[in-house]
Amino acid sequence: MIWTHPSHPSHPSHPSHPSHPSHPSHPSHPLASGFTAGTNFAYISGSPFVFIELHGVSAQHFGVFFGANAFGLIAASQLNRVLLRRFAPEAILPWALSVTMGAGLALAICGATGWGGFPAIPILLFVCLSSVGMAFPNLAAAGLAPYARAAGSASALLGSSHFILGGLAGALVGLLHNGTAIPMTATVAVYAACALLSLKTLCVHARRAPAEEEEELLLVSETE
Repeated sequence: MIWTHPSHPSHPSHPSHPSHPSHPSHPSHPLASGFTAGTNFAYISGSPFVFIELHGVSAQHFGVFFGANAFGLIAASQLNRVLLRRFAPEAILPWALSVTMGAGLALAICGATGWGGFPAIPILLFVCLSSVGMAFPNLAAAGLAPYARAAGSASALLGSSHFILGGLAGALVGLLHNGTAIPMTATVAVYAACALLSLKTLCVHARRAPAEEEEELLLVSETE
């Protein structure tokens, strides 16, 4: 016999407030998505000073670097469409965010030590931001999938996390300004690490959820 949860009309679901779905996507997906967005905000806030003021890149050439990073982000999102034909978003996400964190940590080391000189900074930023372009659509898909009846509320939560955590990243770069590249590179690294950590927390919770549900069903069967 297969036991299922009985229906309780006295406890109706409230689809407009998606708090505890059976799919364990909250709150880790919004957090991971917000921290991923924060890497972008940190880059946008700090890159003009790092490129133009610190390394003497002209405003015209800075536009080329900025456009190259935008191209990398868009190209990675298109590559993601190809990968989705063979892999689920949950399978792609750990790899994408691992690349983001790896590039972010290497960027922080370069910013603190000067290793690799100026060329290392745009190269690592390109890798980091391109991987963000692959992570974003998968975070959105995985985060919204359990909320077909409350997609608007779930999407609003994801969007809010982008601007709240992203705005904090931009503010942090400004507050830590010390005339070096460290505020930008360190913030990118910390946010990239937090994004992956949030996702890993979700994966641990996802592995525990089936066991907890099985235990709950067993208790229901014993009481009946």
